[in-house]
Amino acid sequence: MFLLLFFISLIMGPVHAQPTMSQGVERTNVFIPAAPSPSEPWHHTSTVYADIHYAYKDRHTAQALIRHANSAIPRIAQTLELGSGSAMKIYLMPTQESFSRLQPGKTPDWADGTAWPDLGLIFLRSPDIRDGRSDPLTQVLDHEIAHIVLGRAFGDRPVPRWLQEGVAQIVSGEHGHRTVDVLSQGLLGDELLSLQELTHRFPNDPRRAQLAYAQSADFIVFLRQTYGANALPKLISMMANNQSFGYSIRNITGKTIHELDMEWRGELSDSLLWLKPLFSDTTLLAVGGLFLVLGFARKHKKRYAYRNQQVEQREVYEMLERELRNWKPSYLSYPPPATPWS
Repeated sequence: MFLLLFFISLIMGPVHAQPTMSQGVERTNVFIPAAPSPSEPWHHTSTVYADIHYAYKDRHTAQALIRHANSAIPRIAQTLELGSGSAMKIYLMPTQESFSRLQPGKTPDWADGTAWPDLGLIFLRSPDIRDGRSDPLTQVLDHEIAHIVLGRAFGDRPVPRWLQEGVAQIVSGEHGHRTVDVLSQGLLGDELLSLQELTHRFPNDPRRAQLAYAQSADFIVFLRQTYGANALPKLISMMANNQSFGYSIRNITGKTIHELDMEWRGELSDSLLWLKPLFSDTTLLAVGGLFLVLGFARKHKKRYAYRNQQVEQREVYEMLERELRNWKPSYLSYPPPATPWS
C-alpha cells in the first residue's frame, strides 16, 4: 500500500494551495505547519467544525476563537447556502517569524490573516504581534472562514476577487464606516469603477484597489437589498457551477451587466454620500482654517488700507500746512472799497 501511494504521488505531483488575501501569493507544496519552535510544540483543541493550534501563551485567545469558529462556520455557510466541508484548521501564530515561515507560501507582511481553501487552513496572528490593529480577531477569523467556504464551493476554479472580498467583508461585518468613507471619496472625485471593470480585475494602484474593495462590498449589499436575500446565494451557486457572471446576473436580475451597473452606480450617485467628505472633521477643520486665514487677510488688508489712508491724509495735511504758512489771502490785495462798511 505504501509503495502504491508513493507511485501515485510521483505521478500526480505536489498539491498546491491558493490563499485568499488582498494580494497574490505564491503557491508552494502542501505541508503540515511545523511547531513554532523546537522547544514548544503546538497545543490544540478540536471541535466539529474546526481545530485550532496555538502556543501555550495564547491558550485563552485560542479557546475564545474556537468557540467563535464553532458557531461562525455553520452560520456563514448557511448565509451563503453552501456546505462548510471538513473541519477547518486554524493556526494562531505566536511570532511574526512563524507567521511568515510556517505558511504554505509567501505572504505579505501586512496580512492579519490568511486562508488556503484547498487545504482548509487559516493562519491568524497572535494578539501579541497584531501591532495595535483595531479589528477584533474574531472578525478577521470570519473573513477568512468566508474565503474557505467560497473556495471550497468553487473547487479548482478561482473565485472572482470582487466576489471573494465583497462577501468576506459583508459576512464579517467589515462593511462599515471605513467602506462608506472610501465610497464617498470615490463619488466626490467621480472615480467609481464600473461593474465591468470591477469584475475584470482589481487595479494595481493602492488607492484604486481600496475603492474596488469598498465597491465590491457595496455591490453585494445592493444585490441583496434590491433583488432579495437569495440573490447572492444563487449568484454564487451559478458561478461556482461555471456559469458566466453575465449569464448569472441576467438570470437573477433580468438585466445585462451594463444595465445593472447603471442602476447600482446611479443609486450611489443619487445619494448624498458624496457630501460626507465635506463634513468630516478634517475637512471642517480645513475649511474653518481657510475662513480664519481669509478673515485675517481681510482684516490685515483693511488695516493696511487704513494705514495707507492715514499716510496719504498726513501728506495732504503737511502740504496744506506748508501752503497755508505762505498763503496770503487775495482780498488783501484788493483796493479798499469806496464806501466803508457800516
